[in-house]
Amino acid sequence: MSQNPDSPDDPACPWPDLFDRAGFGLSAVDVASGAFLQVNAAFAGRCGYTAAELAGRPALDLHPPEAHRDIAEKLRLAGERGHLAFETVHLRKDGTRFPVLLEVTVIGAPSGRAAWRLCYALDLTERKRTEAALTRMRDDLEQLVVERTRELADSAERHRIVIEQTGQLIYDLDVATGKVFWSGDIEAVTGYVREERQWTDYPSWKSLIHPGDLARLAPRIEELFATPGRFSLEYRLRHKRGHDVFILDRGCSLPDGAGRVNRLMGTMADITERKRSEEQLRCARDAAEAANQAKSGFLASMSHELRTPLTSILAFSEALQDMVYGPLTESQTRALRSIAVSGRHLLDLINDILDVSKIEAGRLELDVRRCSVPEICQAAVQLIAGMAGSKSQSLEFSISPESLALMADPRRLKQMLVNLLGNAVKFTPTGGRLGLEVRCDPEVGAIRFVVWDTGIGMNDSDLTRLFKPFVQIDSALSRRFSGSGLGLALVQRLAELHGGSISVESTPGQGSRFMLLLPWNPMPAVAPVSPETEPGPRPAADLAAPKAGAAASILLADDDPAVSTALCDGLEARGYAVTLACDGQEAVEKFKELRPDLVVMDIHMPVLDGLDAIRLMRSDADPVLRTVPIVALTALAMPGDRERIMAAGATDCRTKPVRIRSLVETIEHWLSKERRNP
Repeated sequence: MSQNPDSPDDPACPWPDLFDRAGFGLSAVDVASGAFLQVNAAFAGRCGYTAAELAGRPALDLHPPEAHRDIAEKLRLAGERGHLAFETVHLRKDGTRFPVLLEVTVIGAPSGRAAWRLCYALDLTERKRTEAALTRMRDDLEQLVVERTRELADSAERHRIVIEQTGQLIYDLDVATGKVFWSGDIEAVTGYVREERQWTDYPSWKSLIHPGDLARLAPRIEELFATPGRFSLEYRLRHKRGHDVFILDRGCSLPDGAGRVNRLMGTMADITERKRSEEQLRCARDAAEAANQAKSGFLASMSHELRTPLTSILAFSEALQDMVYGPLTESQTRALRSIAVSGRHLLDLINDILDVSKIEAGRLELDVRRCSVPEICQAAVQLIAGMAGSKSQSLEFSISPESLALMADPRRLKQMLVNLLGNAVKFTPTGGRLGLEVRCDPEVGAIRFVVWDTGIGMNDSDLTRLFKPFVQIDSALSRRFSGSGLGLALVQRLAELHGGSISVESTPGQGSRFMLLLPWNPMPAVAPVSPETEPGPRPAADLAAPKAGAAASILLADDDPAVSTALCDGLEARGYAVTLACDGQEAVEKFKELRPDLVVMDIHMPVLDGLDAIRLMRSDADPVLRTVPIVALTALAMPGDRERIMAAGATDCRTKPVRIRSLVETIEHWLSKERRNP
């Protein structure tokens, strides 16, 4: 359909903005084709779709087939009248149904013909549930009145006993006289006896209602006196002893023969305990939310405090291994490798703690995409091969079929396999065997990753605690085998996030078999690539060889002297001209003075933090300076941190600790892009 000024997909039209801002379900349907032109997130989400999934789809697809004829008739009437509201049923993506109130407004094109329909959809699920509850309440009340009337006719004593057993007060108010008849134990609820004047007429009874609630209820009460109908009210009554009693008042206003309200009948129940429980639950929820926020803040702070010194440790060890400070002896190289391995182990532990915390808070998001199973498995095996080799262990790997692909987060899948294989190496004696077997099961639509070993095994009683965070199965094992107890807990949670599961079979002294089961649908395999390998030391002469960025000037802003020194030495060894700044304010000043080719900016700095410094650089009056690439370095690793940094104006963002080689690759990428687009 060609666009026109009245079309919702016209860029000049205000409708898209209305759709995006609306907190309720809106959709636009083409009259000619009956297909969705546009839907907002509220409309699509309520039906279990995304807006993109519904775009261009026939609107009738959201209605059950048996309702199509009725919907067509309603739309015809809407076309004649220009607007129509009616109740119908929508289908969710999973096939379930829910009631909606659909308001259709027909929008005409400049030519005068009907162009499209603007549809407002209101989910009536809660309203229908409430109406059903009110109907049941009405039926219960009517049945109760009938039963009490019958019992009163049979025996006044039986009537009194039944009323007292209900635990509620029943009242009958004569609107004309203001007199109130009560049944039930008034004194138990309010402290007043039946004969006291507060309960003999409506004005006196009304005076007992809490002033704050009376102001809120006054319009509703006047409405009840004027219009017949049912009601349900909550308010506070002042007890004779001075405290408040919460009341649930449910009933109906009844008309006389002329249709005027002449009686109010209903029940009053003391719900003070329920209200007290609700308040306690609210306080507990608020306390839990505050604790969760404090936990997130603590984790973010600890992430920064741990990652910052790790940056200098790993950067200096990398620079020393690359012989930036001169040649090394064989023993020095071995020592540096041990430092690097220990540093990376500590980094893995920090990442595991943060990952478990993110999952528990529901804030870890998977990057699910099509990935090669053989490639990921080979990379995991390659990473573990060195550990197994140091213990003279036999590491086996088999996969069938040899070409498999699935939808998963490749980094998290590799993380799960490395954790399982690492545990197998740890708990298998020297000279033992371990392996990874991968099999697809088309019948159940799953891929089975089995990690097995011939290690120490476990008792059945140990298996119940196996996947709990920070728990190792035996205190003796804690002394013999290092570890935080996070690996298996993280594997289980990541498997569940993928829609899978993990199970274990183990026999003491014979070994264990961990089976990771992930959902799978047949798809073409992805061409494998070489697994990751750790680069070895390179002579300083190689690092300083001429390259594209050899003459580039870098402004490095970091308040930690050790980090600044390590990164500066590593970058200068590769031919860059590096200028240091120790706080955000100094970085902004040197940025304007030196006009560098690229800025490396730490986010957590004194005087002026990195975010504000980036914003000032991006707001510079010089258009050339506003386009200088800014690579942010941050020790923050919680959800939303990267988004905040990029929103401030950073070109790229790297999480500490960052390897010098990796930082150089990032710098070269953005410098090369700048040269291609001057």
